[in-house]
Amino acid sequence: MEHLEKVEKLREKANVSYEEAKAALESCDWDILDALVKLESEGKVNIENTADFSTKGDSAEDEPKSPQQLAESYQSYHQKQHKKEKGFWHSIKNSIKYLFRKGCENKFIVRRHGEIILDIPVLLLIVLMIAFFWALLILMVIGLFFGFSYSFAGPELGRDDINSAMGKATSAAEALKTEIREYDSSSEHSK
Repeated sequence: MEHLEKVEKLREKANVSYEEAKAALESCDWDILDALVKLESEGKVNIENTADFSTKGDSAEDEPKSPQQLAESYQSYHQKQHKKEKGFWHSIKNSIKYLFRKGCENKFIVRRHGEIILDIPVLLLIVLMIAFFWALLILMVIGLFFGFSYSFAGPELGRDDINSAMGKATSAAEALKTEIREYDSSSEHSK
């Protein structure tokens, strides 16, 4: 709505002159409801001569009786709309943002004999696991037998309890390798 239309609408509703309506709108950053409340607080609005209006329909008991009540009903409506926006999709959007941020903050680290071979964000690991789950799982298990170890670093995943579980998998692979070597060497000696 243009400024001239707002001045005309406020002039009609508040029963004030163009100058008073324009001055009130300019001081309220062209918000009609705020200007109407301002004019009422200054005693310039004649309530008996103002047109009754409402967005709810023809029910007289639902209509605001003063500009203050009108402003309060507008604020209530605006708050309800804002709460609806913060519903399901808003929480989904915030959850995705949170997971994306945490996925970039935490790292998946691959080491071989203590030297870092690969250091990638956990988010990339998740994408790779979704796209190539079985191939990546097989490669990681085979990697354990070739001296690779896996760990996490970062504020959430770099904890000792998580990395100790990864260390146990590495230890189990080393123990299995040792058993296989001992079995091979004992079977060669028995020949």
